[in-house]
Amino acid sequence: MTGWWAVIGTLGGVIVASVFSLVTTYLNHRWAERSFYAQQQATAGTALRAVRRRVYLRYLVAVQDFYDKTDELYFKNREHPTDPEEYVKKPDEELQPIRKAYEMARVDALLVADVGVRKAIDAYEEVFGELWTKAASGTDRGRDKTATDKSLDEKSTDCYDHVVAAMRDEVVNLSGPGFG
Repeated sequence: MTGWWAVIGTLGGVIVASVFSLVTTYLNHRWAERSFYAQQQATAGTALRAVRRRVYLRYLVAVQDFYDKTDELYFKNREHPTDPEEYVKKPDEELQPIRKAYEMARVDALLVADVGVRKAIDAYEEVFGELWTKAASGTDRGRDKTATDKSLDEKSTDCYDHVVAAMRDEVVNLSGPGFG
């Protein structure tokens, strides 16, 4: 009977060692998998932030180019202004490529942006959409002469500042999936 106790003791030890080895292997595998996914997520987040920086920079430059051109066209067209709705149908030829570059940059920015930046871009587009048609057509530069209400130009600037802040927060924020 003592031989059986030795066999049972040996088999019990082998089973305990095997279970311990399996649990250790399983836990090591899970840790390595989590570590791998965390590293992949960090790499993807870093890449997304880099893409957003490039796209947002291109968007902001396109906004400024579009704004500058509409301001320039205001001075050119103010002697013979056109109805803004008619102007949209047939804008100046020199505005076409700048407007196209702006629109492409805006769509790119919307594609990579989180909700906060998309909302800020949409709010800016609403105000700037009204401003550029009036300015470029020579009708109104968007500045309030009476100072009773915020001018379109001031509203546009406020919205632009909000877009820049939202973009900065999204690119710099280091929390959450995609870091922003």
